[in-house]
Amino acid sequence: MTVERTTRMPRPVVVDGMPMAPLVRAVLDECRRFSARDPVRALLTEAVQRGRLHPEALIRELEAGSDRGSALPREVLRDVLRGARSVAEVDAMAVWRRTGLPEPLWNHELRDASGRYIGTPDG
Repeated sequence: MTVERTTRMPRPVVVDGMPMAPLVRAVLDECRRFSARDPVRALLTEAVQRGRLHPEALIRELEAGSDRGSALPREVLRDVLRGARSVAEVDAMAVWRRTGLPEPLWNHELRDASGRYIGTPDG
């Protein structure tokens, strides 16, 4: 016997008087519609790169919802959780892993000794 989780409706966000789905729900609902990996990669990495969504918020929303259509978003989110912030970085991670070299830090902020921001290299 299988038990299916019930999908909860998110609390709407009101924009100009119009109730809308929260961004995390809207992004994942759209990702669930895709059958190809690249559009899912593009949408999820863009939402995280622009600072609009945190990867853990996406994971929580996936866990709270239906499993239907969640395989590709879950797969892509594994790389996002490892630090990928673009489709090119997901590809770079895959190439890097084939080298057998130790995994670098991805998108890690560099700061000087006084804590001033220097930059954030991809890897």
